[in-house]
Amino acid sequence: MLATMPVAAHAAPAGSYGFRTFPIDLAPGGTGPGSLEFTHGDGTPDTLTDAELVFDTSGIDRFGTLSLTSNGRDRQSWTCTTAKSTTTCAVEPVQAYGVTYGLPNLVVTARKGAKVGDDGTLKVTVRSKEVAPIQARTTVTVARLVDLAAQPLATAEPVAPGATVQHRVAVKNNGPAASTRGVAVRINADEAFDFGPRYRNCQYAVDTLADSVNLAWCTFAEPIAAGAAYELSAPFYKLRGNAAPDHQYQYYYTWATLDNAQQYADGWYEGQKYVAGTGDVLHLVPVKGQEPGQGDSRRAKVVEADLTHTNDLAQSLVKTPASSASPSVSASPTTGGAGGGDQAGGSLPITGSDTLLVGGAGVVLLAIGAGAFLFARRRRTSFTA
Repeated sequence: MLATMPVAAHAAPAGSYGFRTFPIDLAPGGTGPGSLEFTHGDGTPDTLTDAELVFDTSGIDRFGTLSLTSNGRDRQSWTCTTAKSTTTCAVEPVQAYGVTYGLPNLVVTARKGAKVGDDGTLKVTVRSKEVAPIQARTTVTVARLVDLAAQPLATAEPVAPGATVQHRVAVKNNGPAASTRGVAVRINADEAFDFGPRYRNCQYAVDTLADSVNLAWCTFAEPIAAGAAYELSAPFYKLRGNAAPDHQYQYYYTWATLDNAQQYADGWYEGQKYVAGTGDVLHLVPVKGQEPGQGDSRRAKVVEADLTHTNDLAQSLVKTPASSASPSVSASPTTGGAGGGDQAGGSLPITGSDTLLVGGAGVVLLAIGAGAFLFARRRRTSFTA
């Protein structure tokens, strides 16, 4: 079983299936997660039996070692043999039902002496009697680490129907390094909101998969020192005039380094179409009253990565007053947030006060191994700051 497997005469062509890996970032002395994805086309088997995975680690052996872990979704087992830089693993039947079952997650561990800037290519081939061999390649990088933490509002911001949401979406860099190569943010909200000015460094979705959300992403060149907090230089959303009084509505934002955004440019948006804004440039500015932060803010020449994904996404709320005559009031970002929303007439989403907008693109922190960023699936997107 672990020897080279002959391809059966009835095997489907590789083009009938999709198989890919995702970029893996790790720190010196640390580990980096990765994952595999298998998809199938119409009229082709959705299960690969007697499947093998063949890993070629020759491109990363000088600075890292590869191991396999469970993806946490299903019971898994595999048997592997290694000869020099080639590891061949027999895996349980691999199934594709929107998500991939039967494939392990990957973990690359930095060798002693690995340094920031080391990189190489990991090659993975899947083969079985149902499909001709398919090879996927991904880049493994020892990266400079930052921790971009989204800053939510502690309480709902009062906003009258038709008024601008004054809250400036914010991010804090928890370090240890300064973020110098640019950052990206994805913002989405339910349909009670509408975009304000359309900034030229932002892209706006025009064919959202979920009718109840407004989606956009923006890139920024401003460096963020370790320990510093920055916010958008101008408001982003306004509340539509037909928003119901005395209700809460929610919006989300997720931050990534620009390097991570570029790495996952084929994975975030599930084929949606975006158009660039034509207005002024939206900037990042220091949050008033926050510490200026520390660290060298000169542009680094190595990949910057955020491997702490539990704080990448934040939810904030607005609340309409009982009377639409109430003015919009701004609030400062802190570290809290709770969910809620409702409907006015037939055009606004119906959500209970404890309901999060999780359908479609409602939550964007998708898991890649231990939780990496996905930025635009099946569509090549160029990210520049």
